Amino acid sequence: MSEIPSMVRHVALRSYGALRFINAIQGSMEDIEGAISHEQFGTVVLHARSVVLSCLWVRSLTLEGEIEFDADSVSFDFFAGLSPDAIAQGLSIVNDSIRIQTGTAAAWFDGLREYVNETERLLGYKAPLPLLRSPGGPLGFLGIARQWSPVLDELGLPLLLPPEWLPSGSKP
Repeated sequence: MSEIPSMVRHVALRSYGALRFINAIQGSMEDIEGAISHEQFGTVVLHARSVVLSCLWVRSLTLEGEIEFDADSVSFDFFAGLSPDAIAQGLSIVNDSIRIQTGTAAAWFDGLREYVNETERLLGYKAPLPLLRSPGGPLGFLGIARQWSPVLDELGLPLLLPPEWLPSGSKP
């Protein structure tokens, strides 16, 4: 893992990056695998775009990435601070997904999986993150939120969980 320039960036990567990884990347990877097995290659392309953009955003957290993830914002920058080579590496995976076929899908998916695994390693956890779509996944997700919430509050950073997920007046 490369050096992270500040405590805020370190905390952002370990907290916001981890929750985005669990909440969006893992599930989309499962969806891609299912779409490949059913030769639904249009679905593969859509999910590949989502996975790669989320990975690029996670990677950008160490540099200049926007801490609050708002993919619906017209001004959200998935690439903040990343080098052109890092951006091109990710986007080439998406571009390659457009051309996959039955005979090439497995090799393409292996490359995507390695890219995703590299992103997860950047988060700095000793073990793989809990799978949200598993029996213990939601508790692991909440455990990470609880672990980081006091630090985020102390640093004046936004809530980790969306406000609509919390009872009014409570913190994770």
